[in-house]
This record gives sequence, structure tokens and C-alpha cells, in this order.
Amino acid sequence: MGSHGLSAVAMLEAECAARFGRKHALALGRGTWALALLLRAIETKVRRKVLALPSFLCQTPLAGILYAGWQPLFVDVDPATGLVPDDEWDKAVGMGAGAAMLVHLFGNPAATRRAARLCREHGVFLIEDACQAVGAEQDGHPCGSAGDAALLSFGHTKTIDVGSGGMLLTDDAALVADVRALAARQTYVGAQRYDAISKEASRVFYERKDRLSAHAGDPAEVFSGAFDAWLALVPAPWTADAAAIARQLSLLPGMAAERRRKAALYASLLAGTPVVPLRLSSAAVPWRCCFRVPGLGRARQEEASTALRARGVHASNWYLPTHWMAPQPAPSTGALPGTLQLYAEIFQLWLDPATDDARIRANAGALREVLAA
Repeated sequence: MGSHGLSAVAMLEAECAARFGRKHALALGRGTWALALLLRAIETKVRRKVLALPSFLCQTPLAGILYAGWQPLFVDVDPATGLVPDDEWDKAVGMGAGAAMLVHLFGNPAATRRAARLCREHGVFLIEDACQAVGAEQDGHPCGSAGDAALLSFGHTKTIDVGSGGMLLTDDAALVADVRALAARQTYVGAQRYDAISKEASRVFYERKDRLSAHAGDPAEVFSGAFDAWLALVPAPWTADAAAIARQLSLLPGMAAERRRKAALYASLLAGTPVVPLRLSSAAVPWRCCFRVPGLGRARQEEASTALRARGVHASNWYLPTHWMAPQPAPSTGALPGTLQLYAEIFQLWLDPATDDARIRANAGALREVLAA
């Protein structure tokens, strides 16, 4: 027990609430599980169980949405920033979304003020996904301080990384009580079973991804049913190291500055190449060094990523359009051209503490050579 008899988890909840300008914080096993419980808790408070969200984002939130029994409504992104344009939210609200999930993708702060006003005027519940944006700010306030509720993650590769752990932030005491009660009634699988399910889910996902890379079928058909295994992964008890998260929170300003510095170093080393860095606000905290190679195309992008990984470079070209993975038909605000463009042009290079300046220089040199080949 810590000060005033509080447990490490309760102390972390209080620290997160204060740091992100919220009245309440609730620790949950993973960010995706926090989303699933939140959606279950608000289902009687919204006009329809339809959640508007960008199709270009981490795929695991889809598992939380489906687990909660909600329908996703996909909106498009601006490929230059990875963020959702204002008119996409307008269309989603007009199509009857009961809730909207605004995502600060790659640590790039989205425009929360307008989205909050739009949702408030139309009775739409606003969820702020700050899982990749811990430490970033919007309008002088921390990402995670806006919306009816917000989500944080301390899982693998996140800015604060202890391997697992999510946090729900809100100013609504009744909502916290409802989510806490739902979590307490959940039956959780054991660690061994969870790991086994995780491996099988990943195997299925990458098998389908490889099939798509080989141009073997329509994307929606290739990924049909691919997320079934992920649904069993959603229930996740809190096992994270709360004290380690608290220690990293105390170091967050320095960690954020270091990520910005490393991203700037990458940008300087890649000047004069076809690389176009994702356009970030000055208050962003880059999750990874994200950039596009305009007009590259998915086949060439896969070749380049494979060549980089063969040279020992941690490179990825996420994310796949999530609307391909939803049960069909998957409603959307249109053809989602920005999502499809970013999918075919994006690269990501690591900015984690293990990636030092020497590695950044080596990675940038390898990328120059691969793109020139």
C-alpha cells in the first residue's frame, strides 16, 4: 500500500486523473478492453449502437467494438496527417452515429474542440483515443483531457510501455462506477490460455495479410472472419506494473522531447529523398517516425519493407484498412480514398528508447539505399 493507504493501482489512477485534467481514472487490462466496457456502459445513453471511427488505425479496437455488440461506421483520413477531416465527422453524425472515437493517431493531436462541439450539439458520445499520444497536447491541454471519455494505453510499443494496461479517463463518476461494475462481473481467461489465443489470432491475421500481399482475392473476402479469434482476447484483467507506469509518467516531458528530437533527426537524414514525413503539430509526441512515399503503391511498399527488415531495420507499413476486417457490409462515409492512399504509402521506423542515434543513422542510410534500388 502507498501513501494514505492507497494501492499502487489506486495511486496511479489518481495520478493519471490529475495529469490529464480529469476527475476520474479507472485502470483496466488493455485499452481495447476499456473501449469494450465503455461502449457497453453507454449503450442505453445513445441513439444507436453505432461508433464512428477512422478506418486507418490499429486494428484491435475493432475487436472491442464487436465484442461490445456495436456496429462500426468508418470515416476517412487525410493521408498527409493520418487524422480525420472535419467533414468526415459531419457525415458520420448525419448518418446516425451514436458515438464517435477521435484518434490522435501516431501521437498527432486531432482537433478535439470542434469534434466536441459537434458531438455535444447532436447528442453523440465522444471518445478520445489517446493511446498513441500520451504526452501530446491539443489547444494547450493534454491529449486525453477532452471528450466524454478518453482512453490511454501502456501496452507494447506505446510511449509508456510496460507491456499491458489501459486507462479510462472521464469526468463522469456514474460512468466510472458502471464500467467498474461491468469489469468486476467479467470472467477472465488465465495467462496461458490468453497467450495461446493471442498466438492463434496473430497467426490467422498474418496468414490473411500474406495472402492479400500475394494479390489472392478481394480484401474484404480475404479478411472475412479473421477477427473472430481476436474477440476472445478482449477480456483482459489488469496485470500491469502500476509503479513502473507512474515512474515513466514522471519522466514524460523528457521522453516526449527525446521522441521529437529523434523524429527530427530522421527527417534531416532523409532530406532529398522521396520521403514525406507525416505532418505533425508542434505539440505532437511522435509514436514512431511515420512518413509516406507518395505514389509508391502497396506492392513496392511491401518489397521495400521486406528489404529493410532483411537489413535489420525495424520497419513496418501499418495499418491495413480496418473496414476490410469488419463483418460485411461495413458502413462507411464513402470510398475512403485517404485511408487507401495512406495504406499504400506509409512507413514507420522506431523511436523507442532502444533506438539510439547510431541506429537512426543506419536505418536512414538503409532506407535511402532501398528506395534508390
